[in-house]
Amino acid sequence: ACLTRAGNYQIFGVAVYIPVSIVNTFADPKVLQSEWDLINSQVKVDKVYIEVHRDRVLADDQLLEDVKAFFISRGVQVAAGSAFSDMEADQFKSFCYTNPGDRDFVRKVAERAARHFDEFILDDFFFVNTKTDSDIAAKGERSWTDFRLALMDDAGANLILKAAKDVNPKIKVVIKYPNWYE
Repeated sequence: ACLTRAGNYQIFGVAVYIPVSIVNTFADPKVLQSEWDLINSQVKVDKVYIEVHRDRVLADDQLLEDVKAFFISRGVQVAAGSAFSDMEADQFKSFCYTNPGDRDFVRKVAERAARHFDEFILDDFFFVNTKTDSDIAAKGERSWTDFRLALMDDAGANLILKAAKDVNPKIKVVIKYPNWYE
């Protein structure tokens, strides 16, 4: 699929992913302008992914709208991003998709992204590596592989895609597997 580019370069487009920890610093418009000026002086950006969530840290609705408007006013395409990691002791830990609280949180992140954007990328961390009591009970007699595949099918279909489409039927959801290019 070909991206519609802002037209800065003829043979490639430049996409920048902005983690929520940086997005949250943009509550100060001077920080956003300063960071943009620095990046824009070095490379012409066609698209930004504005992260709404990582490690249970969220960007609030008004900030997402403000940052989105900033980039749109500069001719830059915008999309949402989320890293469904749950940092614990400096190790990557996934959400527990058999835990009702985690399931509700993931659903709410997808809904938040869909309220503000027509594209939502799941950045690198959409996997499961938990082995909790609720996982063991839900697994039953299945292999861990079969259980986890079915669990992630359900999480993707119901917690992400359905939740996002219920809020914004136009939204496109992309799973980005770990790599460093779009």
